[in-house]
Amino acid sequence: MKHLSPPRYLFIILIAILFFGCEKPEDNIQNGEQDLSLPGSSNQMKSGEPDGYTILGAHIDVPYKVSVMAQAKENLISRNVAGASSISVRTSHKYIRFLPKDKEELDKLMELELILFDIPLDYEIVGQGTSFHDPTVSDSIPTPQYTVVDPLFTYSDVAWELLENAYIPEDDPALVNDSILVRELIIEAFKITNNEKYLDEMKGLLPSKWRPKGRIRVWDDVMGGLIPIKNCQVRSFRFFKIGIGYTDANGYYSCSERYRYNVHYSIRWEHPNGFRICDGFNWVTAKYDGPYIRDDWNCDIGGASSTYKNMRFATMFRAANRYFNENRGGLDSPKLLISLDMTYKHSQGSGLNIGNLPYTLIAISQIKVWGKDNNGDFRNTENVFSTTIHEIGHSAHWKKMGMLNFAQTTEQIRESWANALEWWLTRLEYSELGIPYTVYDNYSPTNTSNEGFNDWDQQWKGIGNTDKVYTPLFIDLVDDLNQSNNIGTPSYAILPSDRCPGDPWFDGANCVVGTPPAGTTAFIYNDNFYYTPIGCCTCPLDGSGFDDENCYVKPIPADRIGFIYNNTWYLHPLGDPTLPFDVIHGYTMEGIENNIIPHAFGLTSTRTAIKNNLPPGMTAKRIDQYLDFYFAL
Repeated sequence: MKHLSPPRYLFIILIAILFFGCEKPEDNIQNGEQDLSLPGSSNQMKSGEPDGYTILGAHIDVPYKVSVMAQAKENLISRNVAGASSISVRTSHKYIRFLPKDKEELDKLMELELILFDIPLDYEIVGQGTSFHDPTVSDSIPTPQYTVVDPLFTYSDVAWELLENAYIPEDDPALVNDSILVRELIIEAFKITNNEKYLDEMKGLLPSKWRPKGRIRVWDDVMGGLIPIKNCQVRSFRFFKIGIGYTDANGYYSCSERYRYNVHYSIRWEHPNGFRICDGFNWVTAKYDGPYIRDDWNCDIGGASSTYKNMRFATMFRAANRYFNENRGGLDSPKLLISLDMTYKHSQGSGLNIGNLPYTLIAISQIKVWGKDNNGDFRNTENVFSTTIHEIGHSAHWKKMGMLNFAQTTEQIRESWANALEWWLTRLEYSELGIPYTVYDNYSPTNTSNEGFNDWDQQWKGIGNTDKVYTPLFIDLVDDLNQSNNIGTPSYAILPSDRCPGDPWFDGANCVVGTPPAGTTAFIYNDNFYYTPIGCCTCPLDGSGFDDENCYVKPIPADRIGFIYNNTWYLHPLGDPTLPFDVIHGYTMEGIENNIIPHAFGLTSTRTAIKNNLPPGMTAKRIDQYLDFYFAL
């Protein structure tokens, strides 16, 4: 990922605070206190949530340090162990710690594609958790990042320090054929560092190498079961030997390194393509501490009615991975110049993409998603998924328009486009999981009952609806549902008793105006009904007349939309006037994103952009009649 090369002050704009999103709810969880301090530290870290911070135990004098291995070699030589003098103890790895001072520097580290850990690799893990922040470091500063690099590693963009030089004899090519010597050296080093408890793993001959692997799945409420997570980052580590793997489309992964002994497993909820899930507040990357085993790790996260945070982290990751890396149905990637930080709050609220800093690019990359709805109940997983898409959509919108243009858009345009992105990508996700849109579209979570805009059937509720912001404006350019005339389930339309006033008759679906004489063709021109003449100029239908080219029948009423089907003139029937009258079709999400959104600031400019990109069969009258609803709000 490219980091932000210009100085940050270039991104300062006139308004220092720019809010956009659903709302900014208060965090209603009352955090308790738990002693999670590092050894030797009096600092306390708080966690009152079901999955809190990783708890570190005692510091480990790692036996793979060069100084320890050198002493172990000398001890073997003194005991006349065959071949000991031939061991070349040297620095094969460097154990280092980065000290990023802000988000920009943390983002720069992602460019290096290193395997970063927020916990030190030379401490015991006595309590598994979902995140960690060094208690000696201010919450406003990213926690140090630990990793292992090759001996020639150099870097100057972010401060770092060498913690240890390491030698890993299991990976020494010169010792590949002398497993007994390697085993003796390792055992001696573990004894020197008082790590005998780990020697239980080393009984008998040197174990064969094995590769950590397994499968990662998460519960989904719509599916009613576990589904694989794609592109999930799984890490393995044993002291200073670290590996990484990413899950495939079926959730299977295999780590990059092979080991001889037990390893720690861990999931880190981030992707090098430019996003990470944060636990509770920004810059603390969420994770899932796995077991310490010499075996596959198959991890199933969550279940029906689960309250664990990792199920929500995984669902947010699914959403971000869909938007960044998978089929987007023609949409552009939302990848920014810096990492997109998506914070999960295990409490009551909705979703928020908030610009709370004077540096707009940094502000636009801050997303918050809450786990509970306004009733205090945990949201269904598909709601967490769709909300995440919605908030990422704001950042994608910013990227498409640019800083200054985006700042000039109305809240209605911003939220309506985010609604469309949410609808489109959530539908793609579940259709690829085998859930037909007709089923998913009618799915109605209980927490949408009081909202003006229903996320699932994408209808505007007429009765009691005062919401003028979260609209299906852009969705209606793509879908084939006329909300005003919808009589399906669910439906909020209240239809008039006479749906075809005047001469037309209602055929159960539309208003039939009439059929032209045999051998002629019905058509519409300049919002009038016509048909082709017989011969040169004969117009036999009563009431019609020749206009020097074709047979004129009658004008289409100014407040009605006419169309031709099966060589018959029709009018769309009247619908519920409290709902948008949507007889628009032919637009695509890709076309809207590239040709309409860059020019859409408010309703007037949006109408102009929509008319400037009319697909075949659409008319300016249809656009005007539809948008009149929004202008009248």
